[in-house]
Amino acid sequence: MREATRYSFDPSVSKDFRVYYGEQLEKKIMPDFVQLGDAYPNPSTGVSIIPFTLPDQGTSYGVKVEVYDMLGQLVATLQDGTLPSGFYNIAWNGSQQNPGMYVYRLMVAGPGGQFVQNKRIVLQK
Repeated sequence: MREATRYSFDPSVSKDFRVYYGEQLEKKIMPDFVQLGDAYPNPSTGVSIIPFTLPDQGTSYGVKVEVYDMLGQLVATLQDGTLPSGFYNIAWNGSQQNPGMYVYRLMVAGPGGQFVQNKRIVLQK
């Protein structure tokens, strides 16, 4: 809670909720599965943060994060490389794009196979 002063929880999305506390928790807690989080702020007027997780399976993952406009055209590649397991936040600066809806996509290749998930973000001016 030192880094985030508040947290919202939607029980319709998941009924599992745990609270961990202590020092250097990011080194002690590892995710259980690949997950693409909701970008924030959404709607955005500029920079948005896109969270995602990679599970601890003793390996690295091929990760690609891209942003597309509603015509399906690629407007940004935010990550394209190898990452170890963990929690990630990647920033997208949409200030040079036109207002509208965009789709961000997480593609992960690892020992469990391929994982692809898309979510939407609205850009306002």
